[in-house]
Amino acid sequence: IAAGANLGTATVNIAGTGVVTVAAGATVDAAHLVMATTSTITGAAVDLSGVQTSGVGTVTVTALEGKLDADFSSIAAGTAFTAALSSTGDVDFLSTANLGSAVVNVFGSGTVTIATGATVSATTFDLKGRSELIGSAADLSGTKTLDGSSNAAVTITSLENNLDATFANMSTNSDIRVFLDSAGTFTGVLGGAAVTLADGADITIAAGKAKSHTFNGDNDNTGTFGQVLVTISNTTEDLNADLTTITVQQDATVGSVTVTEDLEFTGTLLTGIDTTLLNGVDLTIAAGKALNNTFNGVNGDTAPTVSVTLTDVAADKSADLNLIQVGEDAALVSVTVNESLIFAGQLHASLATTVADTFTLTTTAAIANGKTINHDGSENGQGLIITAATSDDFSLEGNIDTTIADLGVNLDAISYTGDLVVSTVSVDGKTIQTGTGSSDITLGAVAATNITGNTGIDKVTFDNTTSYTGTYNLLAGNNVINLV
Repeated sequence: IAAGANLGTATVNIAGTGVVTVAAGATVDAAHLVMATTSTITGAAVDLSGVQTSGVGTVTVTALEGKLDADFSSIAAGTAFTAALSSTGDVDFLSTANLGSAVVNVFGSGTVTIATGATVSATTFDLKGRSELIGSAADLSGTKTLDGSSNAAVTITSLENNLDATFANMSTNSDIRVFLDSAGTFTGVLGGAAVTLADGADITIAAGKAKSHTFNGDNDNTGTFGQVLVTISNTTEDLNADLTTITVQQDATVGSVTVTEDLEFTGTLLTGIDTTLLNGVDLTIAAGKALNNTFNGVNGDTAPTVSVTLTDVAADKSADLNLIQVGEDAALVSVTVNESLIFAGQLHASLATTVADTFTLTTTAAIANGKTINHDGSENGQGLIITAATSDDFSLEGNIDTTIADLGVNLDAISYTGDLVVSTVSVDGKTIQTGTGSSDITLGAVAATNITGNTGIDKVTFDNTTSYTGTYNLLAGNNVINLV
């Protein structure tokens, strides 16, 4: 289309496989170009700005830097649409620019600034060379960048004005930096961006959105630091978040971790930073994940609670439950065995350990002595097995209070020489009978005089190995084993 041509508002049907070139000075901005899939139109941005297309052909724009208020909003979606932009000398797109769905190939080493109000949310920038894309969060949210060059950068300002912005479409091959100048709650997607916090610009952010991200202070040494305030709610990305992957640098800090609703947390908390539970919240957490943490309430009407679980993983099986700390406005309310396991840690000194249906807790006499171990309120195959390698393991004072349906005791029949006394007890003035009939005890190598039992013990069996093969068929009640 020659220079000086003016297509007015004509509808032009372009067929064939050739290239239609719009010469400098031709006027096509009001025309409607109907393109075949095999057709191509090319021209400078100053000449093609405003043109309307339909169909899914190819549009190639050159010299985009010559038309910084270009409007390509009428180029049909699905078109193979590219535009070449030189950033040399720096370019500033005007607020009226609309780059539509263009893939903008940026060459040079200058900056490309997107003015407030410009539309680039559907635009892709391929940042080649050492170019830097600059714009506000409101204008660059949704914008896509390609791999481009590892020397390229994206600078995003004023996150506080668009706290639901998404930067998920930006290539992590570039250095992406987002700046927050005042406090706010971020609900968008950071993608590969690092966040710089101005003095006092605290960012409240969900654990799942903060994990694996870096938060920097502005490093001005004024003493007023930006903080990362982490929240944990009942969403998949929060529940398994590893908070240790949150990186804070310069003068930024993690200021708090807050659980906002009832949930079971399977991620990793931060050591050295207390976890706050809102009023009435119940946090369920594995023992190994709760260790060396303090859980606080907020001094409200309904104290929050912490429920601890034990499963067959190393961190749980070796946990000292007494190291789980709760503040005065929260309460540790339960410890529950949720898988069969051999426990080698320390049971809680004052809180009962509950064994859930079908699972067996195996532990030593030294660990179990003086502790309360219950079933979960219904008899359904719960088990407690207490192991002892030598008589010294039974040189203990106190007793084990249990309401376990199946209770076992493992002894090394060769080395054990002490006395094991099994008896029913009185609870609240009522005698708890654990069975009927006389004692039925098979001892193997253990002398009969070393084990005594009264009416109510159904059956106890020891063999001549280090494994206990018998079963206490105890019914619900408070069954006491005295280790003396």
